[in-house]
Amino acid sequence: MLLAAAEQAEQAGQTAPLDEHQVLVLLVQLLLLVGVARLLGGLMKRIGQPSVVGELLAGVLLGPSLFGAVLPGGYAWVFTDEPVVTSTVFGFAWLGVIMLLVVIGFETDLSIIRRFAKAALFVSAGSLLIPLATGATMGLLAPDSFVGEGAQPAIFAGFFALALAVSALPVVAKILLDLGFLRRNFGQITLAAGMTMDSVGWLILAALAGIARENALDLPHLGRSIGGLVLFLLIAVTVGRWFIDQALRRIMAAGSSTAAALTVTLMAAVAGAAVTQALELEAILGAFIVGILLATTRHQVVSVRHTIEDLTAAFFAPIFFAFSGLRVDLGALASTEAALWAFGVVVVAILAKVGGTYLGARLGGLDRREGLALGSGLSALGAMGIVVALVGLN
Repeated sequence: MLLAAAEQAEQAGQTAPLDEHQVLVLLVQLLLLVGVARLLGGLMKRIGQPSVVGELLAGVLLGPSLFGAVLPGGYAWVFTDEPVVTSTVFGFAWLGVIMLLVVIGFETDLSIIRRFAKAALFVSAGSLLIPLATGATMGLLAPDSFVGEGAQPAIFAGFFALALAVSALPVVAKILLDLGFLRRNFGQITLAAGMTMDSVGWLILAALAGIARENALDLPHLGRSIGGLVLFLLIAVTVGRWFIDQALRRIMAAGSSTAAALTVTLMAAVAGAAVTQALELEAILGAFIVGILLATTRHQVVSVRHTIEDLTAAFFAPIFFAFSGLRVDLGALASTEAALWAFGVVVVAILAKVGGTYLGARLGGLDRREGLALGSGLSALGAMGIVVALVGLN
């Protein structure tokens, strides 16, 4: 059946779907990503570490750093460079992070965030601005071999700085969730600051991408993204919340199954993610906003929330984290210069993130211990930085 569909697509001049071999490779990839991620995640929990650490490590071990180095033939067969297979797995990974941000939205308490709004604003400013300045300086000092032929050093420095300044919000949120800190004041401030910082970061990315393409700042395009985000927020908290609440109320009144309420919840999450993705602000922002809306509706089906949380933790989130780790190639650090720069960048990036967050926390009225805790929480870098790096490379 798959072969016939591929032949029909080829005859029609369309892109062929997955053939039998590609489906097999896809299934093996998912099996390895989920299986190894869950195994290492469980091991990390046993030694008191967040499971996300093991899930990210699973991707590194399955990638070119270990699997590719020890069994290059097996690695080439499983993690083939065929775009159609890679794109399909990438789609699963993005569904994973969308569902994870919906779960995190469920756990967000707006009353706590409102109470600490000033602190969250100062924390997000310090956590973004100081790492941006530090990263830009390092980007300008980087060797020419890092910049690449024909690339402008200033543009490279901009992408370099942003990749080191944007916190990996899905990773941060998952760590807080695993450690049981998400419902605490510290966890809520971390989420609020992280989402504010990331929203600004994605706007900066859109501006940088425009400059890299056109050698000029596309202000109308940037304005559409900002205006679209404001409009989306206004519609989401008014019409969107009412529509979701009415849909869930009718489902409960009709005595429908959990599946119907689950469908409404997932469709709302995907719709929100699609809107912010269309605004070039990343899908995770829309999913997070919808998750908060779902948590504040009057008519909720508790079993739906538990189902999404279990499905995300058991299958979709491990795919995203393992897939993120899969892109890490430690073999690229074989040269002394690259290794020293990598070590220095990691150290400086963490110090800048912790220092900037601490300064923002103190200016926001928080004590030293809270400032250091927030700095530690927001210093998780890498997962979203990879997206920034890929945009810059393209």
